[in-house]
Amino acid sequence: MRAMNRAGFPSPAPRRAAAVVFLCVLAAALAFAVPPASASTKLRQQPPELCFGCHPDLKENLKDPSVHFPFKQGMCLSCHAVHAGDKKALVKGEITALCLSCHNDMKARLEKGGVHSALLQGTCTDCHFPHSGKHKKLLVSEEKDLCWNCHGGVKEQLANPVVHAPFAAGSCASCHDPHASSEENQLVAKPNALCQRCHEPGCNVNGVSITHITKKLNCTQCHTGHNGKVAGLFGPKGHAPFMAKSCQSCHNPIEPGKPVTTWAQGQKLCFSCHEKDPTNFRDDDIHLMVAQNPCTLCHDYHASMRDTLTKKESSVCFTCHDTIEKKIGIMKKSLKKVHKERECFDCHKPMHSSQPHYFKTDVITLCSKCHAGQHRITHPLGQGVVDPRNGQVLTCISCHSLHDARADYMLQYDRKRQLCIQCHKED
Repeated sequence: MRAMNRAGFPSPAPRRAAAVVFLCVLAAALAFAVPPASASTKLRQQPPELCFGCHPDLKENLKDPSVHFPFKQGMCLSCHAVHAGDKKALVKGEITALCLSCHNDMKARLEKGGVHSALLQGTCTDCHFPHSGKHKKLLVSEEKDLCWNCHGGVKEQLANPVVHAPFAAGSCASCHDPHASSEENQLVAKPNALCQRCHEPGCNVNGVSITHITKKLNCTQCHTGHNGKVAGLFGPKGHAPFMAKSCQSCHNPIEPGKPVTTWAQGQKLCFSCHEKDPTNFRDDDIHLMVAQNPCTLCHDYHASMRDTLTKKESSVCFTCHDTIEKKIGIMKKSLKKVHKERECFDCHKPMHSSQPHYFKTDVITLCSKCHAGQHRITHPLGQGVVDPRNGQVLTCISCHSLHDARADYMLQYDRKRQLCIQCHKED
């Protein structure tokens, strides 16, 4: 008999029990009727045809002369997320890291160092199309035009009377590695080995061969890889006696098979033509102690890319100042945009300056030559403005560092707060 309450109606307890039983049966039925959440939903089509349904222009790109292998194989999901992501075009991760996940050979090369600044400060897709293109190696434009986007001044050298054939053809990669190289100027090999791939050494002076000497030398000490004003690509900036082929101005008569010597040694030879100005040459300079001829420590006696015949700084300065080079390397990895790199002589003038750090002039004047706009709105600087941290006059390098900056604008600290409170401490 069913339980009754005082009003004569069935008790609610059995009704609740019946409801529970009903819900359990319903849940069991639904469990069998609805597929589990982990089951995959069948696609209407498979990639890449599914992708081309919304991106028909990409399908047309398969007809381009150069097509990226994953794109050609329809492997859209190798690089793109299908539903959502935090990168543009639903790319699965940082562009360069994504590219290197397949290009292991390139990853190994980059890990050795000497990475092209364009790659350090940008991504692979700055130079290469990810899907397809009209140019070889998926380049976004012709090789020479791509290089000239950054190295615009080089293009002007085509106007000189004598132009190196690979340079005239715009085959920059014939000599330069666009990704990474341990050689100067991103060369693909040491200069003498690189040049001798095409040119057999055949140097001579007045009919006397000096090939036994020059074949082991850096060819770029005398020749330029791009252009010149005379046959043989000498220069383009050359020591006057060398460009005039007046070897005897510095050298003893050159005889077959014998060493090439000069008629005077060290700075004595240089000062036989160049007047020694005591106000512009420091005899007590430490650099005088590390070279037999301090002049040739920084200057090339044959040819150079510069009017002052100065050598490439990285081959001179960093042989001793290796700690500075390491700091610059760390800075370049942490900052997207840095000051001109490895151009020490733009600011420093060893043996010819009495300024701190061998600056060409006082540091405020030096910086303002390039940064005129910034110096019109700068923090107070110069005489009468004291840096409370060291009691010295406040200058540009009180806040900026050209070698080991830690923040944007090559500041030593972040400018939002950390930089300011170095001096303006809170009470």
